[in-house]
Amino acid sequence: NTAADHITVIDQAIEALPAHVRPGAEAGPGVLVRSDSAGASHAFADHCRELKVEFSFGYFLTQPVQQVVDQIPAQLWQAAINTDSSIREGAWVVDATDHVNIKSWPAGTRLILRKERPHPGAQLSFTDADGHRVTA
Repeated sequence: NTAADHITVIDQAIEALPAHVRPGAEAGPGVLVRSDSAGASHAFADHCRELKVEFSFGYFLTQPVQQVVDQIPAQLWQAAINTDSSIREGAWVVDATDHVNIKSWPAGTRLILRKERPHPGAQLSFTDADGHRVTA
């Protein structure tokens, strides 16, 4: 579970795609690489940029991120949207890119925070705010 492992897997996955849908193919659908925070490394992000694929990684809730979460005024949080464009009840998002130093990540990287009511029975952790589960 290292950056090198992630790079090997994404290279193999892209090689397995039909040529007409690989990154860079004319009129191809585009490729999005997703990972939780365990796969979120600078090396993997840089490789995604080199491959010309988009990426969406989880981001650790570090002290600076937690401080931003605690300082965001309630009116800046926007309703989260489901994949079908409906409003996700009990969930909100905010773009925190300009409030956390992410300059070491590839150009164009954004940091989006989401908070939502936890699912029934879920345990909150110390990084959660005001009774909401927070992810980045």
